[in-house]
Amino acid sequence: LKVKEGFNLGTLCVIDKKPRKLQPKQIEILKYLSDILIDQMELRLAARTAIYQQNNVLSVAAHDLKTPLTLISAWAELAKISKKDPDSVDKMCDEIKRAAGKLNIMVNDLLEKARQEAGNVQLRLNKVEFSTLVEQVVKTNEVLAKNKNITLETNLVDNPVINGDNDRLIEIVDNLINNAIKYSPPGKKISTTIHEHNKFAVLEVTDEGQGLNDEDKKNIFQRFARLSSVPTGGESSTGLGLSIVRSLVEAHNGEVTAESKGKNEGSKFTVRIPVLEG
Repeated sequence: LKVKEGFNLGTLCVIDKKPRKLQPKQIEILKYLSDILIDQMELRLAARTAIYQQNNVLSVAAHDLKTPLTLISAWAELAKISKKDPDSVDKMCDEIKRAAGKLNIMVNDLLEKARQEAGNVQLRLNKVEFSTLVEQVVKTNEVLAKNKNITLETNLVDNPVINGDNDRLIEIVDNLINNAIKYSPPGKKISTTIHEHNKFAVLEVTDEGQGLNDEDKKNIFQRFARLSSVPTGGESSTGLGLSIVRSLVEAHNGEVTAESKGKNEGSKFTVRIPVLEG
């Protein structure tokens, strides 16, 4: 029994009580039966693979949808508290609207996400001012940081222009900042820096959280990776966020790396994406 790739799986045997000599027609029938068996095995494997890929797509979608849903809930609670301050309520409503818009984009892009799972990320490329985009993403995460008494600092040294997909770049930055908030203890600081170096736009997200051990560093960008760190505020984690970051960064011809001196020493995630020349 040999699959299309040429691997031998085993044999198809016919057993009787006494020796017999097979006729050519009987040998042909056995070969036909073996082909049927291989076809059935490959069909079953294809079905299982399809189910696995579908579950992956649903897991990614669920992960991506959690953050804006959490933001909408948090801003709504703050709006109730601040209802006597119309200016503050207007600002919070704008943030709720922005988060709802992000949800709409994610729902519309579920089919595209399925392509991403197959390793074929579809990008809608435009000129993007990276620092401007990062600054907006930091603002949308301020309420989550405030709820954990975490300080968000932004250092925009340059404003490099890159040829990128605005929505996918938002996913990259949002995942990194949201992860830093999720795994940082209350009272800590998260710093986001943008600068240009050697024709690359460089984003650095540095936290004072739980850090990474050697095993974490090996697996951190793997799908469904389970690391030694745990969320500090009871948040949930599917182990998908950083793998999404890597696939989207690589789709932009960039790279993402993670650094840490060890456990409880904080972490720094660095994204490098080529700047738009000319």
